[in-house]
Amino acid sequence: MRRPSRWPRWTPGTPTGRTGPRPRWPRPSSALADAEEFARNAPDEARARAADIIAEARAREELIAQETEQVLREHGDTWDDVQAHMDSVRDSLISLTGRVTME
Repeated sequence: MRRPSRWPRWTPGTPTGRTGPRPRWPRPSSALADAEEFARNAPDEARARAADIIAEARAREELIAQETEQVLREHGDTWDDVQAHMDSVRDSLISLTGRVTME
């Protein structure tokens, strides 16, 4: 986890790691206030993000359903065309040979 930039950076060179004056650490009350504010806002932000994700998923679901229906219609049309062609070929073979084939 990355520490906030307002915290001093440890530098080697002295037993304490400090090369200059003593750093000013964030005041505990400020950190506590930040944590409390985050705790208050986090559930609302999470709910808003969840609502956005669900809305995007529903929109995508609708698009996929429309595309699927289109593909199924196209395949159905192609199937009908192939069946009609097969019927025509079978009728032509029957008329040429004079024999009825077993199905």
